[in-house]
Amino acid sequence: MTKSSTRSGKLLHGALVWLKEDPNDDLEAEIAALGRCVETVVSNEELGPGPRQELLVLLCHRAHDVCERFRPGLLTSLLPLTYEQRIHAGALVQALNDITRQLTSFREEVRRKKVWSRHNEPVDLSWLSLGILGETYLLCKLHGAGLPAGFWLDVHGAWIASGQYDQLKDDSIEPQPSRNNLLYKRLLAMAVSRIESLTAREQQWLFDYLESTAGDLVLSVADHDEVTEGYWFDPLQDMAPVAVVRGLPRKGKNLIQFGSIELDNRIGVQILWLEKGLLDLDVSARRTGETENLDIGTSVLPLGLTPVEILSLLRRLREQWASPPERGEERRRERYTVQVCSGLKNVWAMGRSAPVAVDEWTVYNESPGGYAILCVSGVHRSLAAGVVLAMRREATQEWTICVVRWARTDSPRQVEVGLQVLGQGYTPTLICFAGNDALTPALMMKPEDSIRGVRSMLTEAGTYISNHFVMVHE
Repeated sequence: MTKSSTRSGKLLHGALVWLKEDPNDDLEAEIAALGRCVETVVSNEELGPGPRQELLVLLCHRAHDVCERFRPGLLTSLLPLTYEQRIHAGALVQALNDITRQLTSFREEVRRKKVWSRHNEPVDLSWLSLGILGETYLLCKLHGAGLPAGFWLDVHGAWIASGQYDQLKDDSIEPQPSRNNLLYKRLLAMAVSRIESLTAREQQWLFDYLESTAGDLVLSVADHDEVTEGYWFDPLQDMAPVAVVRGLPRKGKNLIQFGSIELDNRIGVQILWLEKGLLDLDVSARRTGETENLDIGTSVLPLGLTPVEILSLLRRLREQWASPPERGEERRRERYTVQVCSGLKNVWAMGRSAPVAVDEWTVYNESPGGYAILCVSGVHRSLAAGVVLAMRREATQEWTICVVRWARTDSPRQVEVGLQVLGQGYTPTLICFAGNDALTPALMMKPEDSIRGVRSMLTEAGTYISNHFVMVHE
């Protein structure tokens, strides 16, 4: 036995011992140890099928545990993340990606009968892969990073290897619920939910919600000229689902299409229940969410959001899934500097002539309804979907009020932001809804219609708890 093989054997033994130990309370140490353990498995080519499979199964379980403990720290973080958060998130995504590569390789060996396997081994390996890919997807979205190269090809490949694709193409087989289908459909549903437009807490809640409801999506096989409903994709390509209103396939056979009718119906029932239930809750319960699990018949909604936030999210999801937005306005590539004030309270204070920091960011494309901005300075962990911004090109111009629709970052010093224009000009006011003693800052927008003179109000989410309110402005 050579020294290298002896050292390799010791490393593998150490990795196996660590995987069977109780998790370390030190999360940073746990992430580092997971990375080393994955590297040990990846670099050992002499590992036999049995030990390799045992290590992969243990690695998947440990990776899920680490992710579940790491994600809560991202839920209240704004972009860009701190240096430490980016380093740990990047290391965790890399470990998950390496585990996916190993599972794919082992699954291929099983498929080619290079190693002995049980009858349902490919199905179990696919389930492990889809679970790890789900963790990868959510973690990337939570910290505003792009997905690893070939991500959707891995997702489709794992699902196909489970045999579900062949069953779907066979009209003589009645579709049966399966845990592989559930994990696969959850990723498809996440992909068509415009997840970048959700806050980190909403993304986590949706991930948990779809764990039990994504099975309502009904997949069907169609050739390119038969695609008619909702969304479509080619499972043999590295692609996420595409809305039919955004484009139809030009070629291809055995494509997959799906709609969300059943899921929309489920959400509709839950929305009605929430609307009725919220009327019976006192004001503090609506705003704080200090309630028990929201039980709707036999289903239970996940925790993590207040009742008002859940209702708002479900309404947006139903609208998004039932009627995907069609891009009707052409984007124009631009490059110019704008002044930006970030955060509703800062914009409100600025309107009252209070000293507020104003930064300079760069617009790189625009349309009549919004902007895409590159933030390279003055970003102090203040960005997330839903954040209000005021921007203008010249100091003599009126402020344009926008809301962040999506934010992503590949660098701690740079953030890309998509903005939706809400209106031109505003008046800072204070607003107080019936049943609440506190005055809350709000922006009274200028009328969109000069004849009717109807004004809209912009304030923090969760503030609107009654149709009766008092407004104060100077």
